[in-house]
Amino acid sequence: MKVPLKFCLLFIFTTVLFFGINPDSTYSQTDKKAVMLKPGVNAGDLLFAYNQIDDVEIAGAEVNSFIEVKTTLKPFIDEILQKNITENTPIKFEIAFAVANNFVAFLERSKLKGSEALKYKRVVDAFRLAAQEATNASPSK
Repeated sequence: MKVPLKFCLLFIFTTVLFFGINPDSTYSQTDKKAVMLKPGVNAGDLLFAYNQIDDVEIAGAEVNSFIEVKTTLKPFIDEILQKNITENTPIKFEIAFAVANNFVAFLERSKLKGSEALKYKRVVDAFRLAAQEATNASPSK
């Protein structure tokens, strides 16, 4: 069955009109600066959270996000371990909002023991506070 050219053009036009062309598509992301968060957490809490997400079940579509979270946090974890930074030492680091958001999302899906609740809460609260600070610091449109 042949589809008339007029119908095809009409379909394309209405699709573009309905969905619009988004100039903020992934192709133009390189021009924008990523929003960076600066969470402040205890070294031990970050180690806990980093290890905690290893046990989270992920879907195939989440593999790249999971790997990005792990590779982004790995240098901070390595520094804590190599410098023998104590558990209660506060550390501050910089992480892209999207990566931090994925990290918290994976962490929220983890299973915890009751004794780990405070560590979990401190990490999640630190990331949420950092996101709020970044939002308040960014110029409004």
